[in-house]
Parts: sequence; C-alpha cells; structure tokens
Amino acid sequence: MTKSGDDYAARLYVLFDPAPSQRGLGKRLKLETARTPDGAEVSATALCYVWGTAQAEGVSGWNAHTNRLRMIVLDSGGEHVGQWRSHRRDLAVDFLLAFGEAAPAVIGLAVGADTDTTGGQVEARFGDIRFEPGGFSARG
Repeated sequence: MTKSGDDYAARLYVLFDPAPSQRGLGKRLKLETARTPDGAEVSATALCYVWGTAQAEGVSGWNAHTNRLRMIVLDSGGEHVGQWRSHRRDLAVDFLLAFGEAAPAVIGLAVGADTDTTGGQVEARFGDIRFEPGGFSARG
C-alpha cells in the first residue's frame, strides 16, 4: 500500500492496546509519551478495514505511513456504490495474521473517509457495527 494510493471511500479502524509486557522498551517509551490532543494515549496497533479502488478486494498490507496499522480491503471498485454492504470478520484471526500474536483487548473504533491525496469527494455511511463472539460484523 503506497502513499499515493492511500485514499479510501470508507475506513473502519479497530484499535488495540497490547499489554506493556508485549511491547519492547523503546516502543513502550515512545507510546507512553505520545498523546492525542485530549491527552489520551495513542493506540499501539490497529486493523483498518477499507473500501476503495486502489487495491483488490481481499488484499492486506501495511499502511504507507506506519507499520502499526494493517489495512484490509473489504470492497474495491464501483460495483456496489450506493448499496449497503455487510461484512463479518474474525478480529482474532485478522490480528494474528497481521501482527503474529494473539489479539489484545479492543480499546476503540473509528470510522472515516479519506480523499486528501486524490482530491476527490466521497460519502460513506456506516451502520450496525456489532462485536460478537468470533469477531465483528459491519454494515456500510
């Protein structure tokens, strides 16, 4: 995944915070000093489920800006524009494949759209995001 192809019509971030024992000293110190504008700690790792056109459905790769964020393409192309789409994912499996270890607790979710690189316009809607045994399901 490249910086020039880092725009997505929709993004769903699942934020994780591994226990301090799962982080090396350097990473732990860096994360302990990093804060969001409201003073909260930043997430150590995240999975980002995306809808876009730059990569094919099913592709997974590191975010172009950080290796703490694994991108997973759920839908690609314009075939389903204007339609509600449902997806079901197993967070434990996705996290294990991305980071090579068991998934820690989820500490947050974020949704968004991104067109700053291409200068385009999108409208994304999300609904019915549910955590269930074995993962989550989302409709958007």
